[in-house]
Amino acid sequence: MKVKLKSMLLLITLAVVFFVGCKKDTTTQEVVDIPATKYDAAVPLAWFKLAIAMVRVTPGNTGPVQSRTFGYLGLAVYESVVPGMSANQSIQSQLNGLPPLAKTLSNKIYYYQVSANAALANMMRHMFGNASAAQNFTIDSLENAFNTVFKVGLPIADFDSSVHYGQNISNAIYNWSTTDGGDKAYLSVTSPTYVLP
Repeated sequence: MKVKLKSMLLLITLAVVFFVGCKKDTTTQEVVDIPATKYDAAVPLAWFKLAIAMVRVTPGNTGPVQSRTFGYLGLAVYESVVPGMSANQSIQSQLNGLPPLAKTLSNKIYYYQVSANAALANMMRHMFGNASAAQNFTIDSLENAFNTVFKVGLPIADFDSSVHYGQNISNAIYNWSTTDGGDKAYLSVTSPTYVLP
């Protein structure tokens, strides 16, 4: 399994460098807030591929636990990029009990691929609380692979604002998720008092 995860990490890293790193050099242009719709899907695709690999080998990840994991990952990535999609809006008010989420600040520039990466990395750590050391290393490596590419040419303050925004969104969503009765369900898939009929 460790070899599979390492191979997957290598493939994901190469894909990140290829899809994200091979872009036209725009460092001489004026820096402006880039709409989220201008980015490709490399970040969420890589994170969801990793999540699929992890649910297959992480103990306690039964169907309901997996569904919950993917639902919260999807919500976190959507909410971390929605301010950059003028035709879309947050669904926070439609979700029972989800408190108001962090807002972007008008005096800051956000790079939504950076926010998405931070939100997904953070949410993966929350949702896979029983991951092995090798799996946690894989999460860290994927996050760092994207960040290495994203930092090139970005002002550090804008990069940091984008990371903090994504982390704040995912932390708020995770904290809300702990109230649904399924938090850390992977630790006790079957009740110890369950008796076969």
